[in-house]
Amino acid sequence: MRQEELAKLEKEDLVMLLTQTHDKMKKKNTQLRKTQEKLSLAKSRIRKMKDIISYQRKRILDGVSTQETA
Repeated sequence: MRQEELAKLEKEDLVMLLTQTHDKMKKKNTQLRKTQEKLSLAKSRIRKMKDIISYQRKRILDGVSTQETA
């Protein structure tokens, strides 16, 4: 809203507008928190997968190198 339009509003209207804006912000913050939690879980799963792959790759390469020397 423009400042001229806001100046024409009554106090009750301004309070109602402020309340609506506050409620919208709370909803957006809640959505953001949930998204951050999901992202954090996804990142930890990816880290775990990378660790598993790295460990398995090392085991495979160690197995190949021991077979070559035999």
